[in-house]
Amino acid sequence: MALLLLSLLVARPAWPQSDTGPTTVEDLALEELAGDWHEVAAYGSWSHRRCTSDTRFHWEVRDSQTVDVRSVCTTAEGQEVRKGRLRAGVGSDGGRLAARFAPAFFAWVPGAWSDHWVLAVGKGQAWLLIGDRRRTRLSLLSRFVALDEASFARAIHQARAQGFDIDRLVAVPHRHADARD
Repeated sequence: MALLLLSLLVARPAWPQSDTGPTTVEDLALEELAGDWHEVAAYGSWSHRRCTSDTRFHWEVRDSQTVDVRSVCTTAEGQEVRKGRLRAGVGSDGGRLAARFAPAFFAWVPGAWSDHWVLAVGKGQAWLLIGDRRRTRLSLLSRFVALDEASFARAIHQARAQGFDIDRLVAVPHRHADARD
């Protein structure tokens, strides 16, 4: 009986250990990420579930910890504009941001904020790979409407290496590439 109890205490559990999530970039300078971004490919975004094309973002840095976000996309009903906020300093490194597209009144509700983790940044901040802790959302953003094949391949490689299901990625068409709001 003592041997059985000892083996239970020493043995590793059969279920998976808790996952801390994917690795994020360590040094993220928010001010360098300000400006316009185009979503090239994505999956799992609840806030953009109605978007059919032309998803783009404008990031405006408020201070060293906060970015105002304006999201615009085309839906079946027309253009949809959403305003949100990114907040830095969530977690242990600079790449762990939190995003909120709910009204400011709900900012105190923990569920109003979602992971917006920067997993990789392309050379010269030309693209961003953004995901979440549970690997249920992934988004590839680019400074340009189209991303060159080599950069796309690097981003996909990074996502796959971090355990994201890249087969779920859907290309985001940009029919109104020159439109600015």
